[in-house]
Amino acid sequence: MSNVTPQWKMRRLDSRAARIVQRRAPQSPVIAAFLATLVPKANAYSAAYDKAAKFQANWKKEMAEGRSAIAGLVKLMQAWLPLLKRDIPGFDGGIYGDKPEVPDDVMEDGERLMSVIDEFRDGQGNPLAYQKAALDALGPAVQAAIKEWAEAEAADSDYQKAFAAVRELAAPLQQDLVALRRSLLATVGRADKDYLKLRAEQAGSPDEDDDPNVPMPPKPVEAAPPGAGPKPMA
Repeated sequence: MSNVTPQWKMRRLDSRAARIVQRRAPQSPVIAAFLATLVPKANAYSAAYDKAAKFQANWKKEMAEGRSAIAGLVKLMQAWLPLLKRDIPGFDGGIYGDKPEVPDDVMEDGERLMSVIDEFRDGQGNPLAYQKAALDALGPAVQAAIKEWAEAEAADSDYQKAFAAVRELAAPLQQDLVALRRSLLATVGRADKDYLKLRAEQAGSPDEDDDPNVPMPPKPVEAAPPGAGPKPMA
């Protein structure tokens, strides 16, 4: 078994291995020895993986909402910049929203742009004719970006912690899975169905010992059409 077995495969093999051990333990003291080691490790890994998988759906949702709010703020700033460049001497619109891939910079740009609009006075001491309209539009967009990105970062932190726990449990579980396969090889032989079903390359094939809650194999990666740009992060 490879030292880089994908986590979704580990999740499918863990429950499969635990059921094999529990079923065959009465037949062999060697296999029975795994009841005290592999089974609790498999159960702990299953619980950690399933918990992380639940975080993933929320993580995708919050990240999408955060990116959408940031993109909305960039678009709104770009809409006001031509007017400001026209009406404010020396105004450099190129520094606002110039790093749309960096949310913190976008939010800071939004707040600075609002300050410029709020503080500007012409030679007669008059504010911009559209000052209130611009601030009324930009203010909620800035606040939405701050709120949504804070929630996205919180979700990302939870997601990373959840999968860190999964990774921590993976190594000791894999040691037991390797040991179990070797013990099965020595006791029942290479042609035994339980030995074969614990091979990593068999993890994606349905089996009678599978946990009904195990994740499905990921879909094959499809090639992007010619000329297509990179896909957004999931």
